[in-house]
Order: sequence, then structure tokens, then C-alpha cells
Amino acid sequence: VHGGRSGSEASRRAMEASLRELRVGFIGAGRMASAVARAMLLAGEIQAVNILASAPSSRNLDKFQTFACRTTHCNLEVLEKCSFVFLATKPHILPAVLREISPAVTADHILVSM
Repeated sequence: VHGGRSGSEASRRAMEASLRELRVGFIGAGRMASAVARAMLLAGEIQAVNILASAPSSRNLDKFQTFACRTTHCNLEVLEKCSFVFLATKPHILPAVLREISPAVTADHILVSM
């Protein structure tokens, strides 16, 4: 026990603080991506201002905007501003997206293919 708190409680608080600061991006803003974003928001661990979604058309971005999340049409902007990025495109589009974003991916990024 340190300072009246157990080590596990201190670890939990540190993790909660880092989750609040986590910037989450979605490349692709369809149904699956919006469902994951909505679940994150409902869990209360990620703030809407820390979620950024990209899509080629505004149609799919509308759902993210109703959640008060940030949106863009630029996939590279997602990599610039987010360290945890979901690749939520249709499978036939993914190779082109990977070619586009690969120069911007660093060791600090975590990419999750949906």
C-alpha cells in the first residue's frame, strides 16, 4: 500500500487517465466503425473529441458527427492525430489504403484491421 492506495488501484487510475487521453482513429466510417465508436463512447472511457473518422464521402461521416466526433476526408490526418487506428474499410479497398498510409505509420501507432 502506497499513500493509502493499493498498487492495483494506482495502476487502474493510471490506465483510466491514459485512456482519457487516447486518440482513436477510424479509416472508414461505415456501420462497423460507427458501432465500435458508439460502444467506446457509451463505455465512457473515450471522449468524442478524441475520436477522428475518415471516409471519402460525407454520407458515412454523418453518424460520427451525430456522436460529436471529429471527421475528415483525409486518411493521413487520422494517422497524424491518432495513435490507435482502426482500419474499417471494405476488404477490396484496404490494399490501396495501406499503400496510402504506410509512409505515415510509426512505431507509436497501433493499427487494428476490422
